Parts: sequence; C-alpha cells; structure tokens
Amino acid sequence: MTPSNQEATIRQQLANGKSKVALDAAKILHKAQATAASEALLIDAYAARIGSLFEQNMVLEARSLMDLVRQRYPAAQARLDDLNADAALRRGSLDELVKPLNDPRTDPAQRTVIEQTIRQQLRDPRALAKCETLPLEHPLRQAAGALDAAFRAVTSGPVTDEQVALPEISHRSPLAPWKMLVLAIAAFHRKEDDKCGEYLDAIDPQSAAARIIPPVRAVLGAAASAQLAPGAAELAGRFTNDDAALRQALNDLDEAFGDDASQSRLLRFIRAALAEARKSAPQVVEDLKGRLHARSWVANLDPERVNAAMEGGPRKCAALSRMVARGLELDHDESYWPVAGGIWDEFRMEAIREKWIPAGGMEEATVYLHIAGVVCRTPRGVLKKGQHRVTQELARMDEGVAHDQERSARDRFYLYPEQAFERACRLVPHSEGYSQWHRWASQESVVRAEAVAKIWSKAIPADIEPVLYLMQQAEKRKAYPTALGYLTAAERIDGVNPVVRAARLRLLVRIVLTRLRKNKPDQARVTLEEMAALPQAQSGDRPALVAALQCVVAMEKGEVSQEAEARTRMTLILGSEFAGEMLVATVCHETKLPCNVLTQLRELPPATLTQLPMAVARVAILAKEFQLEKLAFPPGGSSEIKEQLRGNLVGTAALSAAQLEALARLGLGAETMELTYAATGSGLGRGEATDARFLLLRSRCLPGWLSDRKYGCAAAAAALGRLHRDTVTVDEAVELTRNPFGPDPVQFAPDQAREVARREKAAASYPTANSEGPDYSDLVPENGCQCADCRRRRSGSDETFDDHDHPFGVEGPFEDDDEPDAAEMRSIFNANAPAGMPREVRDAMFEMMKMAFEEGMPMEELLKGLPWARGGGGRKKAKKKGGRN
Repeated sequence: MTPSNQEATIRQQLANGKSKVALDAAKILHKAQATAASEALLIDAYAARIGSLFEQNMVLEARSLMDLVRQRYPAAQARLDDLNADAALRRGSLDELVKPLNDPRTDPAQRTVIEQTIRQQLRDPRALAKCETLPLEHPLRQAAGALDAAFRAVTSGPVTDEQVALPEISHRSPLAPWKMLVLAIAAFHRKEDDKCGEYLDAIDPQSAAARIIPPVRAVLGAAASAQLAPGAAELAGRFTNDDAALRQALNDLDEAFGDDASQSRLLRFIRAALAEARKSAPQVVEDLKGRLHARSWVANLDPERVNAAMEGGPRKCAALSRMVARGLELDHDESYWPVAGGIWDEFRMEAIREKWIPAGGMEEATVYLHIAGVVCRTPRGVLKKGQHRVTQELARMDEGVAHDQERSARDRFYLYPEQAFERACRLVPHSEGYSQWHRWASQESVVRAEAVAKIWSKAIPADIEPVLYLMQQAEKRKAYPTALGYLTAAERIDGVNPVVRAARLRLLVRIVLTRLRKNKPDQARVTLEEMAALPQAQSGDRPALVAALQCVVAMEKGEVSQEAEARTRMTLILGSEFAGEMLVATVCHETKLPCNVLTQLRELPPATLTQLPMAVARVAILAKEFQLEKLAFPPGGSSEIKEQLRGNLVGTAALSAAQLEALARLGLGAETMELTYAATGSGLGRGEATDARFLLLRSRCLPGWLSDRKYGCAAAAAALGRLHRDTVTVDEAVELTRNPFGPDPVQFAPDQAREVARREKAAASYPTANSEGPDYSDLVPENGCQCADCRRRRSGSDETFDDHDHPFGVEGPFEDDDEPDAAEMRSIFNANAPAGMPREVRDAMFEMMKMAFEEGMPMEELLKGLPWARGGGGRKKAKKKGGRN
C-alpha cells in the first residue's frame, strides 16, 4: 500500500472515531517515513486519541499522553492547549482556560483564542458565572451570570423585554451566540416566528449554542424532525407539545386543593389531570403520580381512593418521601411534625438505596440533623403522643405506594431529638452538629447539657465551647477546683481567649474566699500568692482586692503588721482609707468572718466625704467583677452620695461613666431610687453610647405612676443602643417599652432619643406628685389625630368606621363588630377627659372603665357613669352598710 493510501486509510479511521487503531497505524507510518507530513498526521492521531480519552472521562490517561506528546513533538503545543481547554469545558471546569484573562500582560492573540474557545465549546453559561478564577466584577463573569438568569427565565415561562435584553453582552462577546438563542426562544414563545428565525440566523454556526438551532427550526417548520438526532428530536417534541389542556387541568386541581374542596371533587380533578397527562405528556405521568400522592396525603385524603383515581400508586422512592416530609414539615398542624421526622427517615433510607447520597457520610448526617431540628420544635406533649400517631400515619402512607419489599420494623429514634442528634454526631463528628445538640440540651436541663458538653469535648478536643460551658456550670455550683481543671484545659486550647483569661483570676478569688469561709487561712494564702502573681491581678483596682484578701488572711492569723501593711497598700491604690475599709468589710461579709463596723459618715472629714462617691463606685465595680454579693455599704451612704453628686460638680466630673453606672446600679439594688436618679443625671451627656445605659437606668428608677416618662426613657435607650450596637441595653429597653395593651413597642428616632437625654439631664430633682418632670407627649402624641384613618392606622385594623362607632364617644352606640383595641380606647378616653385632671386619677379611672367594658357592661351605661358625662348631677348609688366594695 502506497503512503498516500495509508494516510487516506488513517484519516478515514479518525473520521470513524477509531482513534486507537488510527494512532497505531500513524506511528508505524511516521517511523517509516519521518517526514513533516507523517508527523502532522501522527499529531492529528494523537489529538484524536486524547480527545477520545477525555470523552470517556479517562482524564489521568489523557493528561499522561499529552505530556508525552509535548516532550516528543514541540510543534503540537498549540494543538494540545486547545484540547486541554476543550476537555476542561466538557467537565465544566474553566479555571485553567480563563485564568490568563486576569493578567493584563496576556497577549491579545491568546485572549482571542480563549474567547473563541468559549464561543465554540461553552455548553453551560452557569459554569462561567460560577468560575471563581475570575473575580466577581469581571465583565465576562457578570455577563455570564446575567445570561444564565435570562436563559432560566425564558425557558420557565413568559418574560419581559427587560429580562432578556442582556446589555452586558455585546455582539463581539464570546457569549453573543447564547444571547441570540435566548432572544430566539423568547420570540418563539411570543409566536413571532420571523423574528425567531432572524435570531437563529445570527447565531455563529461554530458555537456550542448552535446545537439548539436544528430542533428549533424543525418546530418552526423549516426542517423535518425525522432527520434530527434522537436528542434533538426529543427536544423538538417538547417544543411542539400542546400542553394547554394539561396546564388547565393542573390549575383546576391546584385551585381545588387550595379551596379545601371535598374529597370526591378532588378525586375527579385528579382523574382528569392524569388522563390529560397520559395523552399529551406521558413522560411526566410517574412524576405527577408521586406529587399527587404527596399532596393528597398531606391533605388527609383516603389513600385507597386516591390510588384508584390514579389507576395505580407511584413507586416508593426518595423523591416521594421528600415531598411528603416537606409538606408535613411546613404544615401548621404541629401534630404532624413527628410524622414528618419519620418520613424524613424514610427519605434517608431510600436516598441511600437509590445512591442519591452515600451511607455514613456528611449527607446522611445532615439528614439526621434536619430530623432533629423538626422534632425539636415539636411541643413536648405532642411528642409524647407521637409514637402511636407515627405508626398509624406511616401505615396510611404505605397504602397507596408500591414497594419492592415489605418495610421492616424500624427504630423510632426520630421521636427523640437526643437520639437523632447522637446519630448525626456519631456519624460525622462536627462542631456545628454538636453545637445544635448542646443548644437543645441546654433548653431541657443542665444535666443533659453537661452530658452533651462532655461528649462534645471528648469527640472534638480542639473545640473550646464545651469546655467553657462545663467550667461555667462548675463555677455556678461553687465547685471551684473542678472549674479550675476545666479552665486549665481551656487554656491549652486557646489561652488568649478573653473569657479564659478573665476566668482564672475570678476562680482563684472564689477559692480564696471559700477557704477563708472554711477557716483555712494557710491554704487561702497559698492560693492568694498564686493569684497575686497573675498578670491580670496587676491591672486597674484589682491589686486592691488582692491586698484586701491578704488583710483578711492576716486578721485571721493575728498578724497585725501584715494587716496594717495590706491596709496601707489598699489606701494607696484606691486613694481612700474609707474605700479600703469598705472593701475589707465586703470580703469579711462574703466569708462570714467578723469585721470592724464601718466608720460612721458623720465622723469622716469633709475631704473624705467629697471623695465618697468615687470610693464607693470603685469598690462596687470590684464587687461586681468578682461576684461579691454582700457589699458593705455605710448607713446613710445613699443620701450622702446623692448630695455629693448634686453639689460637688468637680468631684462628679472626676467619676468615669463606668463608676457612675456602678453607683446607679447600687441604688437599684438597695432600692434607693433617688441615688440611681442622681447618678444617671450625672452620667447623661457623656456620649450616646453611655447615654443609652443611663437612660435605661433612669427608666427603671422612675416611679411606676410615671408610665409615659418611663416608656420615653426606655424607648430613647433602645434607639441610642441600636446606633451603637449595644444589644444588651436594647433587649432590656425594648421589654420596658412594650405597650401594656399590645405587643408593639414604643419607638423613637435617634433625634428624638437625643432630645429625651437632653431633657432628662436638665431634670435635676427626683419627680414628685407636684413635679413630674419632662413630658414626651410632643415626641409621641398620646392622643394623636382622631380621624378614622389615623385611628385605624394606629390600631392596625383594615376596617373603616365612623366617629360614632367608638367607645367613650359622645354619639351613638358602639357596634360589636368594630371593637377597638385597648390602645385606641385609652387614646379616645384621654381625648374626652376634662383638662387638668391629675394623670394618676385619669389612669386609674381608665383602668376601671376598661375592666368594666371587658366584663360586658353595656356601653350606654358605661358612658352614663362618666362624671363629666353626668354634668355633676348624677345620683350616686348608695352603698350598703357593711357591704363589700
């Protein structure tokens, strides 16, 4: 055979897809001739063989062969690069191909080759939209994202021109053929056949999008569908299928389910929908059966009758179980939630059998966690009754489903959250799984939560959360040595954690106090020396607490000189001998040891009294930090501190916001509200972040009968707290601002909150009956506009009503269908109350009338009972002597 005949034979073999045979023949021919033509033929054969290996997903073999060709035939470099790019596109991996587009130094010719490859080989624009090699702001990636969204929209239903305009894609873009295809499909659905054909003509015939042209042209009548490839013919069939009748049947069925139609009517619609599906879309019949079974099962229809209407039930599969479980999970009837957990377990088993998910992997663990989440939100009483209900419902589900084999008895673990969590975490020990388990256990009991934390810590020793929880619980039980052991473990995991760093000093203080309480001063001194050596013990006023503990130890051992030395150090640190005396007395009270009585305030020199607020504040801060609950406080101290805060402006300015806050909280704890009032007044105006906390404390110390002012301060605290992300203050303030007659809290804008802070700062005196202080009715009008629209908007009602339809009005009876809420009742009552009526009297009268109205007193009688409605001439009902009020 001549060389030309041999080359022709090899070319024919390559055309027929016999790349392996062609490659062997090309090797023999090139070995015999060793010409440029034979080398070119060999490279073509190698390229065909490498492409074939890629198509068979034999990536490793293909890459090995490419490396071999690169070494032997440098001239094949460009050809191999194209093959590598094509293979990456087939696998949906674009990283290697598009990576040079990020480099501004990339040669323009190489960019052109990359874009041409994308144009000809990209089969899924979504892969380019998700390609992380390109930054999100890259024009090509943004264009691919817009194209993917438009393609999904145009293949899902009617679209607007704006949805398919795609201005991001120019006619030179490698994605331009896909844009033309989207526009062609949109024109096809609008029945604009001529325009559809124009868009198809504009598609590059060498592009990947061009593969869709033949089936679309066949639908338009320009080509015979019999000449199409099988896949294209199926696609054309889907285009031409007239499913209008099926869509109408399904819409009728969906409306019947939504209207809670009778069972017989629903069965009639089910028969009609399936009959139409068998006629016009037989490929969807089985899927439709599964969906109808799930929907009818959730709707509590008779499975046998549904099965008969469908002429046979669907086969049991993972998709069916998932649909049923999801439907029950979203159902508002909580009694079905345990059943949903059981069916999710059905889904798990079927998904493993159908190889949706692997057994024993993260996916199965995720299903277990989902089951646990469903069951966790089920009320406890429902769970207790769930065992019998689940058995019945699962049997009912099986009545309309064909099985490969009988279902065996199964474990009802899904009725017990702990078992579901345990399965998930045992399968895949993961921090998130244990965290969810521990969160649930914490809501059940401390014992369960500690047990889960121990399991968590053993399974994942590097997680610090369970160790910290165990430490905190041991500290709450006053098991301080145990807590110290957990702390040591936490320090090994994360020694710089702020919670860990603060805990050692606090625990050592508690151990010292415990040993002093048990009359073990020598052991207390050993721990005290360890505590004093900590870096944390050297900051702020903490050395004063160390000195106070050393002073008490010396007192217990009768070491007078050491006691005096410790007292001297406390005085130097706190700047006040009286403060040191208070701190020692506080430690003695905490340890139940005898202590000298605090010096009477009247015996203190004026200079010491001036510094009294500072001294008490510093001791109070130490007591709060180390949980010293029995703070030693001098008799009459609240009044003296209050007077110092009012009159000593220089000393007050020296107090920090934290110290003033400590004094304010001290007043609340001692139920000395005037002290809290004075401290908050001194603290306001030092910045919005601290103003939020002081306004909250001001709200808490105001008397209860000043409800409007209390709500105003709390609302302002919430507004300023939100600005500075002080979630603790916001949460507490919102609770105080809740309307007593409804759930909606009072809310202020930031400017209104600042105005409240300014007015409260100016209100120096604690309120009395004759001097209530600031009034915030101008910020949130109590009555507001009394027109029907405004009243309806405030009450949250959608109904319209006239003025005479309200209680406490002056015209007409009140209709039962238009009963207002309590907030509206208060608004109208206040609007009609006589001017000058004391607020406490007005509020008390409203509460009495509201109670009478809620208990059914007729409106006419209630209106006649108003003193101002009688004009003062009404006759009072005599009270029987000795009768009950």
